[in-house]
Amino acid sequence: MWSVVGRASRTLGACLALLCASVGVAGAQGRERARVIAPLPADLDERLVGQTSDLEWALETARASTPRDLDEATRLSRGARVVIWVEALPNGLRLHFVDVRERRLLVRDFAAPNDEPFGGSANVESVAVAVRSALQALSLGGEVGVVAPPPSTEPREPNEPTDPAAAIVDDAPVLAVEVDAGWWTALDGESPLQHGPTLRLGLRRARLVLGLGGEVGLGARLTDPLTRVTVTRHAAFAELGAGLHVGARGGLDLLARVGVARIARGEVEARVDGLSPEPATTTTSALFGLRLVGHVALADHVALRFGVGADAIPSAPVLRYADEAGNTQIRNRFWWLQPSVALAIVVRSGASPAPAGADRQNLTGAVTRFSSPASLSRRWR
Repeated sequence: MWSVVGRASRTLGACLALLCASVGVAGAQGRERARVIAPLPADLDERLVGQTSDLEWALETARASTPRDLDEATRLSRGARVVIWVEALPNGLRLHFVDVRERRLLVRDFAAPNDEPFGGSANVESVAVAVRSALQALSLGGEVGVVAPPPSTEPREPNEPTDPAAAIVDDAPVLAVEVDAGWWTALDGESPLQHGPTLRLGLRRARLVLGLGGEVGLGARLTDPLTRVTVTRHAAFAELGAGLHVGARGGLDLLARVGVARIARGEVEARVDGLSPEPATTTTSALFGLRLVGHVALADHVALRFGVGADAIPSAPVLRYADEAGNTQIRNRFWWLQPSVALAIVVRSGASPAPAGADRQNLTGAVTRFSSPASLSRRWR
């Protein structure tokens, strides 16, 4: 009898577990989707997650160009009910909230209450609270924003493409141009520190990274009991790499580089009698390197770039001196593998600004202003 009861209890437990799992899956499938266009100002992405975690909405972030009108936002939705993006203004933030299903648009300005970037933490939080309230209104069957006009049905111009795929605006990777200016340092095994300014021009498309750059050395002075000499390292290189991580506020790249290193030795100064000074000389060698580079956004088009890695210089020089008797002695033997660190400021091109006029008529007709979450109690119309 007890075996029968045991089997019945196990069967009942399995049924309850299956029922709970079915309810969980159904609940997950029933959640509405909201697509957030990155990058976002400051830490707004974290604020949005915090404000909406308890709602029946699934937020997904996609890096794409800023939509120019409601129709383009609809094409970027990829099936999501809502599309959200935020612009940084000189005096605050501007929220764009598009209800794709109902073709309704809300645009609201959040005025900066102080001189802090984007109006400070409170202003950023106000945007997140506004998004939460708008999503709650949609969940309750309400309306958000104003109705946008239907898509244009004007006849196609003769010179416009007839291929429908050619007219689709998608969040395809956009080619970005980067210009870096910073400082590099390297250890060569003999000098206290090789260092100097560096300049780089790069191209980025999705996770592919290309770059051309150069490093100028300021030189390091080497002194021993017999001689004194200055050694300077310069380099020119090309980079090829991939983005290991791409986020709304930064990323991590792995770059391989190849180029030419030029190591210049100044005239050897003798500090004791019996040594003859040597004239200046230069050694040229191939350069192969690997570098892990992180970058953190400081503003819309400005980032801080930090890289660590190592450069292989197969023909690193060996410095020698000879006395009057013809005896040769090695003075310095430089490392062929030299670790390096670089820090730079990056200015990066972004999406081109949307043209004024008809293309933005859907984005400028519903702008209202408020500077505190208290005004969110007003009706979302």
